[in-house]
Amino acid sequence: LENIQPKFLDALNVKYFLSVSGKKQLGYPEVFRDGHTRILENPNVLGRAYFVSKIITTSDKSKMFQTINLSSFDPRSTATVLMNDTLPASSSGKITNLKNFDGRVILDTISDQGGFLVFATNFDPGWKVKINNLSSIIYQVNGSLMGVAVPKGEANIEFYYLPDEYLLGLKVSLFSALLLIILAISTRTKQK
Repeated sequence: LENIQPKFLDALNVKYFLSVSGKKQLGYPEVFRDGHTRILENPNVLGRAYFVSKIITTSDKSKMFQTINLSSFDPRSTATVLMNDTLPASSSGKITNLKNFDGRVILDTISDQGGFLVFATNFDPGWKVKINNLSSIIYQVNGSLMGVAVPKGEANIEFYYLPDEYLLGLKVSLFSALLLIILAISTRTKQK
């Protein structure tokens, strides 16, 4: 933990740490101990999703990493978004409800001017999002996280995991099953 800046741990939704060294780790409070093994709690964790107040857009991944490596960069309040378009430079919003289900996260938000929501889960093309029941774009944020532009007013946001490979496998399986049924019917008809 000595080499990791606490601001990144906060933004990555890291609530607990397992420590096996005898050293005090960045002043995090100890919540459990068994011999030399300790569990430390991060009281500044931002949670699974959070709004940022500042947005930086770039179409170049290396520039994204240069930006997040600056000592002045704070991922708790700033999102560096990998995209070709632009977003407003500032945003605001509040999460009023958050529910986790198997492979789904549903949030209700409210924003006076529209905002940018960081979803503290690793970016993966298998994740999809619907905002107010309409498909929307998930952006790569701060190197490895996901984010979405949230419209002004109240919004219902649903993240769900549905990789394209799963859909392809489902289509192949359905086609194979249909083919087997046709072959079975054909064979039975020829036997009569």
